[in-house]
Amino acid sequence: MENATKALAMAGGLLISLMILGILLLAYNGVREYQASNERNVSDNQVVEFNNQFSTYDRQDVRGSDVYSLLNRAIDYNARKSTSGITTDARESIAFEPIVIKIDFDGKINGTANPFSVDGTKRLIKLDDYEISNTNNTFDDQIRGTVDAIEGKYGQESATNLVIGITKIFISDTSSENKKKEAILSFNIASTKVTLPTSNSVTTNWNTLKTYKEDIYTYYEYVQFKRARFKCEKVEYNKETGRIVEMDFKFTGKIQ
Repeated sequence: MENATKALAMAGGLLISLMILGILLLAYNGVREYQASNERNVSDNQVVEFNNQFSTYDRQDVRGSDVYSLLNRAIDYNARKSTSGITTDARESIAFEPIVIKIDFDGKINGTANPFSVDGTKRLIKLDDYEISNTNNTFDDQIRGTVDAIEGKYGQESATNLVIGITKIFISDTSSENKKKEAILSFNIASTKVTLPTSNSVTTNWNTLKTYKEDIYTYYEYVQFKRARFKCEKVEYNKETGRIVEMDFKFTGKIQ
């Protein structure tokens, strides 16, 4: 009888132990599921936050200045967070797929009707198609560096003012001496960082003024680019992460 009682006690103890173990296992699984759910929510929020940076440009009437900002954002993102990734406190390598931005000028920059050029000559925007990716960056190579150099030389405000007065400042060589004097005066008023050498010779000053012409004609294309209108024709998402990985834009032919 005593042995039977002990056996029952042992069986009861074992049953209680199994029940406690089951409860602990359920609690552990619940915590794991809760943590996983939180991680999924955080991940989803990060994807939404990331996509919002780019999806705002998914429109049919995007200003060139916004496209320019988007290109700079994509270049910065690809340099900081794609391919090589970043390292967390846990020493985990996190690398996201680089984003690709494509711009199609639809053949509208060719010929004398080029809406970005003063005289039809391509000085800044030379390609019909530009692509920004982790391995290809024709925009940064050919456009941004040139724009930065001109702004560094003249100052952004001065360069813009010179573009606004471009028809008064860079006039024909056959213009009258009075017109040339007016052009020099207009240049000096518009420019705050670049001044012409002091001289009594109008010809010398005029020749010096002409040395700035190519820079300002080049910057004119940039100003026109900022005023141009583009439409977003494609947005592609990574099927696994849900992140935007490509956006394609086409010039509408409008500059406003």
